[in-house]
Amino acid sequence: MVTGIFGAGLPEKLTELPRGAVVCMVGAGGKTTLLHMLAEFYRENGFHVLAGTTTHMEKPEKLCVSPAAAIREMAGSGIAFTGLPDPENERKIISLPEEELRTAVKASDYTFLEADGARRMPVKVPYGHEPVLPPYTTHVVSVGGMHAVGKPVGLISYNREGVIRFLEEYFSVETVTGESTLLTEEMLCCIVRRAYEDKVRAAAPHAELIPVLHDLSGGGTGLWRSI
Repeated sequence: MVTGIFGAGLPEKLTELPRGAVVCMVGAGGKTTLLHMLAEFYRENGFHVLAGTTTHMEKPEKLCVSPAAAIREMAGSGIAFTGLPDPENERKIISLPEEELRTAVKASDYTFLEADGARRMPVKVPYGHEPVLPPYTTHVVSVGGMHAVGKPVGLISYNREGVIRFLEEYFSVETVTGESTLLTEEMLCCIVRRAYEDKVRAAAPHAELIPVLHDLSGGGTGLWRSI
């Protein structure tokens, strides 16, 4: 078992991932924070960690724009953030080309990738083209933000129409009243558990889906629990 301060508050399943894991983060409400926590946790335990995105993510302080640079950085500091500057947004990065990303992944002990975006909203159902999962993905962590509970779906959702359609499929018409629907914890858990199931099965059929909730009430980086 690996240990360390960066594992504090994380679900046990996420701190005992097998070496060689390629973990894609999807959903909303804290996946970037969780990616950084997991990357630091495994680096702290002496592993070479690769972090990046298959779509877009916030630009890290140090960016490795090639597999060779990422491999050197992992050998030196233990962790490398890889990708290319986003030509449309200087604060973001995009993925390396597929073959280059795969080369960097092969050199790492653990890889953590953001695989869709949510524009800082706490709830999300993916659009048709999302998420972007490499076929060699081993785990998909689906995230939802507990701070959305009790608030109108129209105010806290990315892809509002998709979230409403999803809820209409799984809950009664009396419960789901369009954008004014107040999100319950049961609804949030259902989204986090089920919204990505078919997408994961199609893109990475051997990957394990791990649904987690992020609770900001604990302060700091919040509390995490698998469901």
